[in-house]
Amino acid sequence: MDQVKSMKKKADLELASGDYPQALQSYTNALKRMIKIYEIDENNGIRIDTIDGDSRMEAKIFSKRSIVLLQMKQYYYAYEDARHVTDICPEWFKGYLRRANVESDCGLYEASLKNYQLALRYLSSELNESKRNHYDRQINEKINYQLFLMQRERIYDYQLIWLGTAIGMVFGMSIVFVDFVKNRTDSFINNPMLKLLLIGLCSIIFYYLTSFQRNYSHTWKKKLLERPTGHGDNNNNNDDKSEYETREKID
Repeated sequence: MDQVKSMKKKADLELASGDYPQALQSYTNALKRMIKIYEIDENNGIRIDTIDGDSRMEAKIFSKRSIVLLQMKQYYYAYEDARHVTDICPEWFKGYLRRANVESDCGLYEASLKNYQLALRYLSSELNESKRNHYDRQINEKINYQLFLMQRERIYDYQLIWLGTAIGMVFGMSIVFVDFVKNRTDSFINNPMLKLLLIGLCSIIFYYLTSFQRNYSHTWKKKLLERPTGHGDNNNNNDDKSEYETREKID
């Protein structure tokens, strides 16, 4: 365990200095050193042993590596590491804090709010008063900010739909006006009802276009936490994936 702690300390310094690729490598090496896999018979499959049974140290390393991966915009892997923290230590607040940070960066404010609330709920009594107050203040600030972002997003979604409808109406009126200027009484939409119908049709089309854009935006945010499917996109993405898979192979 001394070697694992030394490797973690080195990785912590690399994280603090902003050397994220090297910190990722160091945290992964620490996990590789810590976790042993032993093959046994076919009925029992694989047994996983952690040195000294120190699950808290394992959770700490995953927690730190989640920070690194988030800084590198590797949202899926950052979230998976955070999920491992809550699996290993379900009553440790930092796992929920890491999950919430990733969700917030992806724009999933309702999900992040729930995990910030869980982090606050599990805020450890083993922390000294100064640290507990620090985290309490920090998490409450994040909760308030998520509420603000949720409200802003709802207002934006509402305004977007009606803005699209208004643009459609203006677009339809422009067509009617240009047609009137060019063709006068020979207009193909000389009938007032046809003009109103055209304006209404343009409004409906733009309404659905902006609705589609809004729904696509929400879907895209959720896809940020899905497993990357591309292969051979570039060497950096492949390297990030291979560094992450230490725990994934075990699960």
